[in-house]
Amino acid sequence: MADTVFTVRTFLTDDGYMLEWKDGHWTDGDLIFGGSEDGPVAVDGRPLLGELRVSKEQVPERVKNAVKFALDRLHTIARSLAHGRACDAKFGGDGRYEYECWFHLMDRDRYIAESLATLQEFRIRAAAKGIDPEETIKELGGVPDFSPSPATDKWIASDKAKEEAHAKA
Repeated sequence: MADTVFTVRTFLTDDGYMLEWKDGHWTDGDLIFGGSEDGPVAVDGRPLLGELRVSKEQVPERVKNAVKFALDRLHTIARSLAHGRACDAKFGGDGRYEYECWFHLMDRDRYIAESLATLQEFRIRAAAKGIDPEETIKELGGVPDFSPSPATDKWIASDKAKEEAHAKA
């Protein structure tokens, strides 16, 4: 049996919407637009876009806002961990306070996964449009180090051991 090859075609409209050729039509994820594989068209039949390559200044505001939101979530996590590290240094917590900050961040894993997925999608789409995604990400605050330090390892291991013992009981 031959492998199926899918070609993803995306276009950026003049007003900043990303459209994708999917299942025989153009869509932005919510609305369906007319046109053919050659490109989407507006209701009046005119093409929605021209040149595919855009400069970084042409990154749509709503795309920048989505990237900024993802980065802000990661910066919030990083600030929380930095606060825990400062408490460890002040009170001799040996990673305990940092771990408490890490452990008590609500929806931490979901926020990290969603933020990284947003950044990855931006990197792929921006590169396809000839935009340097890292330059835009850096301008919007950059990706912080949001991982716990090695000092928290023993606290994480202790917590996992407690969870495993509780699961066996």
